[in-house]
Amino acid sequence: MLSSGQLLGHEGREPNSPAMPEEGIHEVTYSNKRTNVVRLFPNGFQERKLKKLANVSAKLFNEINYERRQQFFQQHHVDFDTTWDKYYEKYKEELGVNAQAVMKKNNEAWNSFFSLLKLKKEGKLPPFIKRVSPPKYWKDRETKKRKLMLVIRQDRYVVDE
Repeated sequence: MLSSGQLLGHEGREPNSPAMPEEGIHEVTYSNKRTNVVRLFPNGFQERKLKKLANVSAKLFNEINYERRQQFFQQHHVDFDTTWDKYYEKYKEELGVNAQAVMKKNNEAWNSFFSLLKLKKEGKLPPFIKRVSPPKYWKDRETKKRKLMLVIRQDRYVVDE
């Protein structure tokens, strides 16, 4: 079966409408105003390349997150500089500058966690937050597989209108 957006040969360059979802496609709701959500219509080669990039990005996020979680549980401290240098060196060839974008997302998650811990200690935690826990892995809880997510720096893409 062809993926949405893949042409049959006799068709014009009109992709399927996003209003007509296929299997695995769902409406995305988000509250972060800095997030751009786009629907891509890649050909087969592009789709494989994007999936590989998303898989490597998730692998990087999970690896750096694992090491930082271990540091936190053992030492109650996270060494951001050392883990950053270690994993940037490991992934810079494969992901390039997008390795930095993925690691920044992990830094944001950890900084948010530490901010919540501070609020909890001060007794200022909002009442709807019952529990504070370290950042989770990019993993689908049902399938037990990595969540394929792309984090791309804003200067690495252009949106044609």
